[in-house]
Amino acid sequence: MDGRPVRLAIRTTSPDRSFRVDLGETVALGDPSAVPDVALSAPAEWWLRLMTGRHAPAYTPASVTLTGEALTLDDLRRVFPGF
Repeated sequence: MDGRPVRLAIRTTSPDRSFRVDLGETVALGDPSAVPDVALSAPAEWWLRLMTGRHAPAYTPASVTLTGEALTLDDLRRVFPGF
C-alpha cells in the first residue's frame, strides 16, 4: 500500500452484503463506494477469518476475487494480522 490510503469495496456471499473499508493510518468501515480503488468478492466466512488474522493463503477458495492494483490479498493479510 506504500502508505497511501486505499478504498476497498467488499462484497460477501452467504450472506450477501456490500460495504466499504477505508485503509490508511486507520481502518474504517462505511457504505459501499461508487469508485473503489480495489474490489473484493468473497464468502463472508473467509472475510471474517481474514479480518481476525486467521486465514493462510493455502485456505483461500477459488471464489475469492480481488480486482484493482492498489493492493493484494497478502497486503490485506498484513493489515489484519490477528491478535
